[in-house]
Order: sequence, then structure tokens, then C-alpha cells
Amino acid sequence: MSMQKAWTLGCGGTPFKNILTGTRRWRIRPYDNRDYAAVVEVQTESFHITNPVPFLNQLIYTNFRAEVVDALRQKTKYSDPGRFQLLVAEESLLPGRPQPHTAAAAAATVVNTAIASSGVDDSGLSITRSSSSSSHSYHEDSSASSCSGAAQLVGSVEVSLMCEREVLRALPRNPLGEYVYISSMCVRSSQRRRGVAQVLMAAAEAQARRWGQPRLALHVFKDNAPAVELYRKCGMRVIGEDPAWKAMLGGKVRLLMYKELILEGQETGVEQR
Repeated sequence: MSMQKAWTLGCGGTPFKNILTGTRRWRIRPYDNRDYAAVVEVQTESFHITNPVPFLNQLIYTNFRAEVVDALRQKTKYSDPGRFQLLVAEESLLPGRPQPHTAAAAAATVVNTAIASSGVDDSGLSITRSSSSSSHSYHEDSSASSCSGAAQLVGSVEVSLMCEREVLRALPRNPLGEYVYISSMCVRSSQRRRGVAQVLMAAAEAQARRWGQPRLALHVFKDNAPAVELYRKCGMRVIGEDPAWKAMLGGKVRLLMYKELILEGQETGVEQR
């Protein structure tokens, strides 16, 4: 069964709807093989650490892109769609309509509309390979928008059901023994401050609800203040931090952020099974 079909069935036969924000149409959907080149491009540009030496930078970039290609192939080929989803965001300008006056207004509209339509609601520079060894980050790449009026992949996020002990020990309460881990979020630089990250976060929450899992977690580098603030605005809070010795050894310290959703039935005291 393909990831797209499995994801659609997991949503009750209905994929995420288009999300409108002023002049923009946001469409969140599961990854399709046709998205391969675009996802590789966005992830590579977003997570690549630039080296000041041009020759070394090109070499590092090429090697890193190969890692992204391999990781994407492995995830999309071997991951169980019932436990892993790669969601992508598309955007196209609606013809004949003015631009939003402010990015904040557009972002707010994105979040509110995402919540309504879904029934719900780092600078970590590495592709997440496991919840215990990688950091989740909100990044934008340097690719420019191609053309208005046509759908273009503008970002992606990975959503997984995980049961890493290190994270489980930090969760406030976790009788189900697992949680939803959000990772490898990236957004094109040309789409920055237009609400894409908020839409992707809302989509990740919607996926968690479809899995019946209220616990969300992610890692973000502590020195990435914009990303930390973004996640706070999405309702996440810091519940853990890497040990101090990691920074003493030259490593980057990660924060563990967490949010608990209210699933359908919990408001009325119906037990979740």
C-alpha cells in the first residue's frame, strides 16, 4: 500500500483540505513520489551548514545532499505509514486578490483556518534520524518561488509515533507508552513569515489526532530563539534540556518541547482507547 493511500485511509478517506489565508491557498497533503526532487531540494538547502571556504562548502553540500537523498528513500520506502508520515505544504497565489497586509495576520489566519478545517488544530541543522540523536528545526531554504498561480512545494514536516525511553521519562504522564514526534520541519525562505510553519504544525497535530495520540514532542536547539518562540506560540512548552556537559564539549544543547492535545471525547469525560 502506498504512503498516500494509507494516509488517506487513515484520515477516514479524506485528505487535508485546502487552507486559505488571504490571497494564498495552502494545501497540506502526504508525500508523493513526485515530490522527491522538491523535498530533497528544500531539506538540503534548509539543513546544510555553509562553510566559508567555497571548495569545501561545495564538497560538504554535495555529501550532505547525498545523505538527504538516502534518508528520504529509506523513510518513504520502509516506514510503516501507520507510524510515520511525511507531510508537505503547497502554495499558490489566488489570482486577482491583494496580498495580506501583515505576515502576522496571514499566520494567524493560517492557524485558525487549519484548526477549523482539520477538526483540531531548530536552528538545529540536521535531518532527524531518531528522536534521541537528532534535533528538530524550523528552517527556510534559499530557493526562490517559481511562478504564481501554480502549486509549489514550500515546506515539509515528518510526523512519527515514537517510544524512545529518554523522551518518555521526561513526559508528564504517558500511560500509552508512546508519543508523536515532530521532526525535520523546513520551509522555503521565499515563504518565510507567511504562516507555512504554523500550518505544518497544525497538520502534525491533526495527524496525531488521527492516530489517537494526544502527546506531541520535538527537539529544538536552545540557541534557536525564533524556532523556540514559534513552537511556544503553537502551544508547546519546554520540559527538558540536554545535560550541561554537552555544551562544555562543544556540542549544541537541545530543548525538549511538549504539548498535550485534547482528543475527541476527552472534553466530556469519555475514556480514550
